Amino acid sequence: MVKVRTRIHDKFSLEFKIWYAKGNCHAGKGIGKKLEQFRQECWVFVPASLDINALTYSRDQFYSDITSYYRAITPVYTLPQMVKGPQEHAMPGTSEPKIDPSASSPLGFLTNAVLTAMEFPTKANIAEYEYQIKMFCAIFKSACRERYTMLKELCTSREPAETAPSNGGEPEYSSSDCVAGVVGEDDMIEDFGKDIFAVLHCYGVLGGMLKGKIDEKLYDYYTFGEEFMINLAQMYVHKLNGYVTDSQSVNDLAASIAAESGSDAHRSRCQKSLGQDCGCCARNGVNGLKIKALLAEIILKLGNYKRERGYSVLEENREVHNANLLYRWSVLKKYIESDLFLSVDKRRSGVIAEQVYYSLAAGLSMIFATAVAFTFQQKYGNFTMPLFVALVVSYMLKDRIKELVRSAFASNRKLKYFDNSTILGVKDTLIGRSREGFDFMPQAKVPPHIMEIRNRSIIVDVENRLNRESILFYRNLIELNGERLESTSEYEIEGINKILLFNFSSFIKKMDNPRVNYPYVTANVFNGEECASDGEPGTNAGKPYDSGGIKVSSIPVNKIYYINFIFQFTCNGAVSQYRYRVMMNREGILGLEELPVV
Repeated sequence: MVKVRTRIHDKFSLEFKIWYAKGNCHAGKGIGKKLEQFRQECWVFVPASLDINALTYSRDQFYSDITSYYRAITPVYTLPQMVKGPQEHAMPGTSEPKIDPSASSPLGFLTNAVLTAMEFPTKANIAEYEYQIKMFCAIFKSACRERYTMLKELCTSREPAETAPSNGGEPEYSSSDCVAGVVGEDDMIEDFGKDIFAVLHCYGVLGGMLKGKIDEKLYDYYTFGEEFMINLAQMYVHKLNGYVTDSQSVNDLAASIAAESGSDAHRSRCQKSLGQDCGCCARNGVNGLKIKALLAEIILKLGNYKRERGYSVLEENREVHNANLLYRWSVLKKYIESDLFLSVDKRRSGVIAEQVYYSLAAGLSMIFATAVAFTFQQKYGNFTMPLFVALVVSYMLKDRIKELVRSAFASNRKLKYFDNSTILGVKDTLIGRSREGFDFMPQAKVPPHIMEIRNRSIIVDVENRLNRESILFYRNLIELNGERLESTSEYEIEGINKILLFNFSSFIKKMDNPRVNYPYVTANVFNGEECASDGEPGTNAGKPYDSGGIKVSSIPVNKIYYINFIFQFTCNGAVSQYRYRVMMNREGILGLEELPVV
């Protein structure tokens, strides 16, 4: 199974995050049953006015504009599942949770690694201890992100669309629960805070067992994880608070429900969608103020908890301190996620085939030169002027024939072979490889169904008749050994992610100015009567001009360019396609949208 998530990474870059789940694809021909293949093809349609073509945009330049990362998919757990088992019973005579290293949960795996490293601090046990800290924190990040996404969607969703469980079990909540009044948004946010502190508390208790009983450097690794999780929790709660406050979606929803509650139209809509009256009719809307108060309380508690644990916080009027703190958070993020990223060994692909082709080209040209020499020598004899001229001409043509044949072989190689090959590994275990290739593709060679997906509008089609779009073709073949991937961790690793960053800095060189002033005409009103609006536009750009009741001014309009991406993924005979459109100008990316595949 292949999934794609796209976002604007920065002002000039897009991020494509592609999920490749193991166990769904067949083995490639001649490479064994354990190796699964994922084939990706990407067509990038670029406006001709940007002058991106084979002469101005080389293969090396393309690979300098893209960056690829490969990482294991984070194991899927909810926040309660992270600490399920170890904290079910209190330790005798205390209120602290009982730590059970045998529990099959992230906390159980971490506990086992901590106790083992404390008792037997060997190199292998210390490496496992550090690995489990990173995995626990990475899973916490994934669980917080999923809960945040669900809460954000529920704040604006009024239709009972069931939320599919990401872990294959029962969902924690569903939007139908929220709409039907079974669980309110305020209850969900309160539970979000409780679940965060439950995980932090269990992690802190385990850290208390470590302090003073393990090397100080190893204890620092543990505190790095705790600081990372607190920072992460603060970030997601702040984002949720900013979303609720800025969009006012919760308040608008509350007002709308309160206004409609009890109305015949509202009951009819609820009956149609739910089959019964919904709880919002009874509870008269969502308490938006309570939600904001809950979020503010969680933010305050997280800040106080961070200070209690001895970690630095942002402070007003301390720019250097805050900058250093931000740098520290960035380093912690890279440290925690480092064990999820696969080791890569990138090499040039098809080197042997290339040398064979070049040798064949040299051989063909030599056959021509030798045949000419033998023919003229037999006819005119040795040391004659005709033979001398024939040898010179044959050697001149030999070099040209050699270059022509090499060029033909190179052109044929582009679509049959790849440019680069990357060996993928986890913990010194090779789990597969990734091969990628790039070239410009003429429109005549683009598959018809891809051109149908491109679905040019009439105005774009007219422009394309004058100057054809440049079409960049990028392909990637990933071969993955699922059994080896599973053997690298106690967790169930579903597959790998490829994170592809595409930078557009090379595309803006020939773009026009980002904004253009266009005339704008309005009619003034005198004594309740609207004046005619057929006057001549003013001449001062940006300044209103009033003549006979007609007001003429100019409006700055963005000069935009559209770049279209079409992805096609093939896995086990199943083909999936995605289309994205990027809107940008000389100042960077203005927008990104996913378009339906027709």
